[in-house]
Amino acid sequence: MANENMIGSRAGESSPQNKQAHGERGESRPTAEDMKSTVTAVAQDYTDKASKAFDEVKAPEGATTGTVPFKRAQLAICGAVLVLVLPVSSLLAQLPSFTGQKLTGSLTAVGTVNVNELAETTASTAPAARSGIDVNPHLRPVLRPPVRDAGPLIDRAPSTPLAETLPAIQQLNFRGFNGLTHLDQRTARNGNQFSTEPPDQGLAIGNGFVLEAVNSALNVYDTSGVQQLVRPVALSQFFGLPPGVNRTTGTFGVFPGDPSATFDPETQRWFVIAWAQLNTSAGAPILQSRLYIAVSQSSDPTGTYTIYTLNTTAAHAPDAGGPRVPDFPHFAVDHYGIYISTNEFGIDPTSGGPGPFITAAITAISKQALISGSSHFVMTTEHTLAVWALTNTSSLNSTNPALNLQAVAVNTQAYHFPTTAARQKPGFRPLGESLGEPLERLDPGDFRIVSANYSAGRLWATLGSEVIDAQGVRRHVANYFAIAPQIQGKFLTATLITQGRIAPIGANALYPAIAVNARQQGGMVFTLVGPNNYPSSAFVPINNTIAGGIQISRAGNEPEDGFTGYRAFGGNGVARWGDYSAAAVDSDGSIWMATEYTPDLARTINANWSTYITRYHP
Repeated sequence: MANENMIGSRAGESSPQNKQAHGERGESRPTAEDMKSTVTAVAQDYTDKASKAFDEVKAPEGATTGTVPFKRAQLAICGAVLVLVLPVSSLLAQLPSFTGQKLTGSLTAVGTVNVNELAETTASTAPAARSGIDVNPHLRPVLRPPVRDAGPLIDRAPSTPLAETLPAIQQLNFRGFNGLTHLDQRTARNGNQFSTEPPDQGLAIGNGFVLEAVNSALNVYDTSGVQQLVRPVALSQFFGLPPGVNRTTGTFGVFPGDPSATFDPETQRWFVIAWAQLNTSAGAPILQSRLYIAVSQSSDPTGTYTIYTLNTTAAHAPDAGGPRVPDFPHFAVDHYGIYISTNEFGIDPTSGGPGPFITAAITAISKQALISGSSHFVMTTEHTLAVWALTNTSSLNSTNPALNLQAVAVNTQAYHFPTTAARQKPGFRPLGESLGEPLERLDPGDFRIVSANYSAGRLWATLGSEVIDAQGVRRHVANYFAIAPQIQGKFLTATLITQGRIAPIGANALYPAIAVNARQQGGMVFTLVGPNNYPSSAFVPINNTIAGGIQISRAGNEPEDGFTGYRAFGGNGVARWGDYSAAAVDSDGSIWMATEYTPDLARTINANWSTYITRYHP
């Protein structure tokens, strides 16, 4: 989950309306001198501690409550078989055994919200005063599952050329627009938010709409990039929670983050999830966590949603792991259910901070029952690149769901845990200059599976890795895999169809995400950054088993200049980035992709990131 501070973006370049909506607000860009006094105060406030008790969040006024039984277990979908891919270090041929646990629990329906009304209500209210701390003093560190050392780093990566160096026949037509920015999320809910970074990208596409969610804000666009809401909506507001911080009273609320979103063409419904660790009214974390799920009541993503909460504190698992948080939640949907994979980390009982990794898990929920307000729940867990299949998902619609989880390992090319931070091109960075600190490097993440997409019998997945280039320099690359899983009776098999890595010449590819349509044509998006490149939005086209040249969909204009890497804010010179990009397939086979980059737009004092949304039609 992102630290409590975030990035911003510009309005879409496709239309004047979109530019106005995204707030090319005519605000002057701050200089290093302008920032000095403010940064000193922010850094001082950042060290303040908190101590008051926080009351449990109640349902919104007038809301009805109910329970939705559900099932939990680990995840992309093929027919009635749910398929999940997880890394097993260097993809060992043998998979450790595991014991599944089938447990029951309940979701609680806490009420409904109308997104358009939320945006209009906020727009008609005066902005909050710019007082109090801007950065949450209780920052969450990066949560990483344990990994096994893959051995010495000896891989030599062939370089992937930019599209501009390829013959004209390989040039592609694509378009895009700016999505949510740090400024957008920081000023959502009239500014009763914290600065957070990185954005943690959520993206869904359907019915001529694009829904984007980042760590603490949500927006809806049409496919031309025109914003459909009066202004972005804070995720705390969307899930019916108190604001992250009330800047009038100084009271801390709830900070939902790590959002993921999907559109289900079968039911014409939109689904959005996020999680939060609860805290006191003074911001101190407590031993409680929640998963929040929003389900639209129609095909309109700007309309009304039913909001559910799941108490994930103990995760309904008798594993003696104690209180935990459900980090890195991601979606899959089939005919019968929705499936949410999570990485469970403990909560330290003394400090309330993060504890050790416990397990990975899936929550399986009856789709139709969730839409109508009632459902079932089963759980099995495992902390082990393996392909997992969750079968008998049709039982979710019965009174006694009986899901079966199987796993098989697949041999692939080696991949390596990143050990170095990514360098970026020097440039205008008023925050860092005002602090007198050097240019930040970017966190490349780890080698967990950061995206998975099932299409026409193939499971596509991506992860980041580190290699040595021809000059002997360590660089970060984007690995992709296509696997054909098959269930024969009670047995699961998986065959590797293709694999590869994208290695920009003299640069890095961070946080890849992939989507492929039924014709096995698609795209893989990532941030391209290096000593000669500002963080930029880039992608490669996928055609069956072949990846094409690198396309720069939106070049960055300046270096990352966010607070998370600076020592004045507790950083170590490495800024948070990612933590993941997103990609989705539309009904016409077009590919929609979103990732983080740094434009030259209006920004906040503490961060300058933005997201960019690209449409590519193979």
